[in-house]
Amino acid sequence: MVVWGDNHLVGPEGPPIGLEHHSCGSDLADAGLRPLREPRDPREVEPKAGTGFRQPLSVAEYIS
Repeated sequence: MVVWGDNHLVGPEGPPIGLEHHSCGSDLADAGLRPLREPRDPREVEPKAGTGFRQPLSVAEYIS
């Protein structure tokens, strides 16, 4: 789902969320382009803010 969204919905600023692999520190979007040398365990992946991440609006900003 993330790959589809990144390919079809992301603007020029880039994806809002990235996934980082703990043991090697690589971004899984980049790692997806290379053959995997080891199985990926979801517990070894952490979300991180991507280049297109925007802070959510506060309630005051939302209603104004």
